[in-house]
Amino acid sequence: MESLGSKGKTNNEDKARVEISISGMSCASCAVRVENALKDIPGVTSAAVNFATERATVEYNPARVSLADIHQAVRNAGYDVISEGEDKATITDLEKIEREREIRDLKLRLSISIVLTAFIFVGSMREWLPWIPRVLSDRVVLFLLTTPVQFWAGWRFYRGAYAAARHGTLDMNALVVIGTTSAYLYSVVATF
Repeated sequence: MESLGSKGKTNNEDKARVEISISGMSCASCAVRVENALKDIPGVTSAAVNFATERATVEYNPARVSLADIHQAVRNAGYDVISEGEDKATITDLEKIEREREIRDLKLRLSISIVLTAFIFVGSMREWLPWIPRVLSDRVVLFLLTTPVQFWAGWRFYRGAYAAARHGTLDMNALVVIGTTSAYLYSVVATF
């Protein structure tokens, strides 16, 4: 997202500076990936991405590159530009709304995963907990409970790993995906 306060001419007339809010970064290597994508654009003289604030500051030559090109580079790197508004107050509001939406989504996924995982855990401990219903320890039922935890709750890891792999690199998302998918596939083979 752009900030009018930070957009403007610098000492040199052929340069402009813009601050962009980025969503979807999950680690420091994500910030490096976005920064490199921005620096690769012809006409961008400097780019700095701050993972903690999820903002990029880009200095560019408007005669050689447009703001749309900069936004597209962020999207091509696998991340989203929160807004393309021009009013700083509007941008701050949009950032806040986006963060709140993301937090609500994460809380929902975590809550449902905790409930499903509790059922999976209890269903897997039939020998120790003989009082649980027999249907809960059925392997197919456990498979059906595990699948949404693996793929729905873990979707952000798959999305992050795909974005990293698409750019010829691996990050912590890939580590999580490889480990959990290996265990999941082994369990599927053992189940069926």
